[in-house]
Amino acid sequence: VTTLNACDYLSREFSSRRQFFDDAPTEIISRSWKRLVINKEKHITRRGYTLCFLSKLQDSLRRRDVYVTGSNRWGDPRARLLQGADWQANRIKVYRSLGHPTDPQEAIKSLGHQLDSRYRQVAARLCENEAVELDVSGPKPRLTISPLASLDEPDS
Repeated sequence: VTTLNACDYLSREFSSRRQFFDDAPTEIISRSWKRLVINKEKHITRRGYTLCFLSKLQDSLRRRDVYVTGSNRWGDPRARLLQGADWQANRIKVYRSLGHPTDPQEAIKSLGHQLDSRYRQVAARLCENEAVELDVSGPKPRLTISPLASLDEPDS
């Protein structure tokens, strides 16, 4: 929302010749950007604010906080999902094609069994695993897992 507020502000000020944006929304200005955006006289500079906004916009696009309508790369992936009556008409086919049960309770029960099974497998092998160390000498148990050895880079 703060990125969109700054976008709205900049679009309103686009044709303005003002060099300072002292009334700009400041939520997007992080501590690391302050020295680049706010000058010694405590004015918000147009150039600094615009660059700060572009950086925040790029971050928001990467995090999927902001979407670009009609874009494949930056668009909302949920917009391509089946909605309403289309979803209801095709729901069973989609579940079956993905190999999922059609009953949600059955799906949850199946996932619970898988989780329990994997947990028991890990617990049974924990004592044999030399890369895992469990220290219970302190007030809280401490689990240490040794890092894996790095793989050699293949020739390209």
